[in-house]
Amino acid sequence: MRSFFKFFSVLCLIVIIAVAAFVYIKYWRSQHNTVNNNLYTVAYGNISETVSASGTVAPQREAVINAFYDGYVKKIYVKTGQHVKAGDPLVSVVESLQAGQQVFPMIAPYAGQVMIINKNEGEDVLKTTTSDATNTDYIMKIADLSHYYVDAKVPEMNIAQIKKGQQVTIKVISIANKTYKGVVDIIASAPMPQQNSFASQQVLYPVHIRIENPDHALRIGMSAVADIAISHKNHVLLLPHDFLHEHHNSYYVVLKDGKTVPVTTGLQNSSEVEITKGLTAGQQVRRINFFNAAAD
Repeated sequence: MRSFFKFFSVLCLIVIIAVAAFVYIKYWRSQHNTVNNNLYTVAYGNISETVSASGTVAPQREAVINAFYDGYVKKIYVKTGQHVKAGDPLVSVVESLQAGQQVFPMIAPYAGQVMIINKNEGEDVLKTTTSDATNTDYIMKIADLSHYYVDAKVPEMNIAQIKKGQQVTIKVISIANKTYKGVVDIIASAPMPQQNSFASQQVLYPVHIRIENPDHALRIGMSAVADIAISHKNHVLLLPHDFLHEHHNSYYVVLKDGKTVPVTTGLQNSSEVEITKGLTAGQQVRRINFFNAAAD
């Protein structure tokens, strides 16, 4: 019995020592990593200054097929998803479903794909001349999918920086971990119509961005965020924002040894900034201590 308690005591002691060693090593590593994470080695890299704009994916062009007079759908010649050529019959509409009336099919205005059919054979239709978003009585929609675009909305404060041919990186909300390349194609000369009379409403300009679709995963109407590169530089000194101090519209950094050095900045984006003067490659700078900064 005595030998059992002796064995149990030794076992408990070993467990306590092991746990203590584990806790100490974990603490040491965390402290060590914290020191490393609080220092940054200045290095060369490439940087793009961007303007972000939200938008939706759109086709090269889209046709809304409406009835030219009140009547009924006599026959639908196509199916959703079907590819059609210019001049192919799409649908016929008659004033009455009684036999004997001559039928003249409506035809595809250009080659494309049937995106949606909104009516069934025998269903009544109303004469419609509008093709905007308020029109819900259309018969079908045809889209030319030879190219895709993002119809983006750029704020007034940034529109002067947008130029045709600028490179764009696009993220589609519903397609995770994937970015698409694009290029600015058309910039509107007038802003989008405002939906109400509130003076604080933001003025937005439509920008048409051509987007590559190599994996054929894009769909019309998908929400997207476009980062338009308005400036780009290669092989420049870069520094993350949380290592750069600001004081009275000027900038400085704190070196590893605690010395304060004024710096001049250039291009910047959401994560880093170009350093044009004050630092050299290989120097180490300290991260901002936000607690001390708040106290100051």
